[in-house]
Amino acid sequence: MNHPAGDLFEKFIHQTRPAVPQPPQTLVDKVMQGLPLEGIRYHRHRVQRRLALVVAAAATAAVLLLTLLPALRQTSGAPGERELVFRLEAPASRSIRLVGDFNNWQGEPMQREGDFWVIRKKLPRGQMFKYAFVVDNEIQNDIRADRFVEDGFGGKTAAVFID
Repeated sequence: MNHPAGDLFEKFIHQTRPAVPQPPQTLVDKVMQGLPLEGIRYHRHRVQRRLALVVAAAATAAVLLLTLLPALRQTSGAPGERELVFRLEAPASRSIRLVGDFNNWQGEPMQREGDFWVIRKKLPRGQMFKYAFVVDNEIQNDIRADRFVEDGFGGKTAAVFID
């Protein structure tokens, strides 16, 4: 007799698989009666109402943010920039310039304020900049710098991270 392979497989499965008894109808009826149909509908309504409130709150927050953002931007200066004050105490010096990778190492003259020389620079946030002072035509590190990094010539130079 020639039986297709699928028929033989089904016959084998039915013979080797244990029979699973059907649950009694009373058990099915008891479980179905215990389900709270109204409670399920109420829970879905509650979730939908909460979702609507969250969406409304997010929309309100977005409108407020977009309304206030231009005012905040005007009062805080350019976003992403920070003004730094570079100061060097050198009462006997005749001229001091600030050089760094932020000005392509081209000296910018500093102004005398008493015993100090001062310059204010606006620099972009989130970057580190190397810098030094040129005091009467001689390069000098800022001894009060927060950090020093390799200068690329075997020495160290002052650096500042703009946060």
